[in-house]
Amino acid sequence: ISNQTQTHDLHTLTEATNALLQRIRAGIEAQKNFAGNVAHELRTPLAGIRSLASFGLSQDDSALWQQQLHAILKSEQRASHLIDQLLDLAYAEEAGNRLSMHGVRVDILAQEAMLKFAVRADHENVLWEARGLETPTTAWAHEQLLCCILDNLIDNAFRYGKSTVAKTDTASEHRVVLSLEEKSAHVWLSVTDSGHGLPQDWQDNLARRWQQGRLGQALGLGSGLGLAIITQYSQILRARIVYQQTPFGAKMSVVLAKTALADTPAPSV
Repeated sequence: ISNQTQTHDLHTLTEATNALLQRIRAGIEAQKNFAGNVAHELRTPLAGIRSLASFGLSQDDSALWQQQLHAILKSEQRASHLIDQLLDLAYAEEAGNRLSMHGVRVDILAQEAMLKFAVRADHENVLWEARGLETPTTAWAHEQLLCCILDNLIDNAFRYGKSTVAKTDTASEHRVVLSLEEKSAHVWLSVTDSGHGLPQDWQDNLARRWQQGRLGQALGLGSGLGLAIITQYSQILRARIVYQQTPFGAKMSVVLAKTALADTPAPSV
């Protein structure tokens, strides 16, 4: 065996070993981040659940017990939602750019999302509408990441879109629209709600973890992770998140390439 062949083999082995060590290091770092985030963020909801339970047990009024149980259920749902989001972030950090992408039927994912959120829409009196989902549409993506982006976009619309609607104005009902559209070499998957949207100075901040808009802070909704997940996942998919304020309301879109060969930059508007 020639020295040149030996050198090439050694170089290949070194690169493979370094790549393996980097993946191990990234995995350990992601686990550390996840453990730290969970420990920090779950303290508050768990302490709240414990306080609600303790107060309820100290009372003899059955009506108050029921009230406390409803409050405990609400706190548990918030904690579960937070855990799901932290798991999503940990998955994104560990996966990085190593996920394989392929052609994904975006129309089918959108139709499944419509069904998934139908019960919640009925429970929260949301007019839950679809546009353009009947046309078979394929984009270059990763199904799990795209589902997560879509779930967070819809969850944000359900949480915050309704809160800015005046209840006395029957024409201003809480509406959320899931729409799908092909434009040139890209697929636009959009969620529009009837809320007032985000001020310009908050749009960049909300892409960072634990950042909430004034409305979210005032209502005590969410944990400030939704848009951070959306941003991180879209970067892995090499997609763009586009925010628009329309006459109907606030609109957020994930813009995906139709094929792996589509190298036209996704437009910002």
